[in-house]
Amino acid sequence: MEKTRDSFVDQLKGLACFLVVFGHVIMGIRKAGISTPKSMVFVKEYIWTFHVPLFMFLSGYVYRLTGGWEAKGTRKNFLLHKLFNLGIPYFVFSSIYILINSITSGVNNSSSISDILMLWRTPVAQYWFLYALFILFVIWSIIPGGGTTLNVILTTICMFVSIMPINLGIFASSMWMSLFSD
Repeated sequence: MEKTRDSFVDQLKGLACFLVVFGHVIMGIRKAGISTPKSMVFVKEYIWTFHVPLFMFLSGYVYRLTGGWEAKGTRKNFLLHKLFNLGIPYFVFSSIYILINSITSGVNNSSSISDILMLWRTPVAQYWFLYALFILFVIWSIIPGGGTTLNVILTTICMFVSIMPINLGIFASSMWMSLFSD
């Protein structure tokens, strides 16, 4: 059986990626002292209110669309698959980031090579997303019952919290995944 992709989901992921890059460009231009219209601050802050929730929502949607952990037969197989697809890129690219930042002067976030040993508990830079997504897949593959009252309540609360016009962090936005978990 051939898998088909949901082109609308792909388009939303592309839009979210573009918005992340655009928001970082605005932030970088402003940090460099280059004059920008005041509206750009609002645009960046607006993007920040939903780009992570959108990524997490799409991750949960695709998780459900592809059959969740059951598609891999067992929770263990599913988590090994996610460890391979998220964990390896996380550790490889985070290690490269740390190595470069530890030998390069004048970087925004200096690092020590020993920071590599702490990657299992302390994500770095943009790679926090892979780390958080893996943790969420662990949580949602362990918690049974997608339509339970508790999951509906958590989803509702976190949906409202994550769309507030302030950035409340990964906890609130990541809970979008519960909407589509089993």
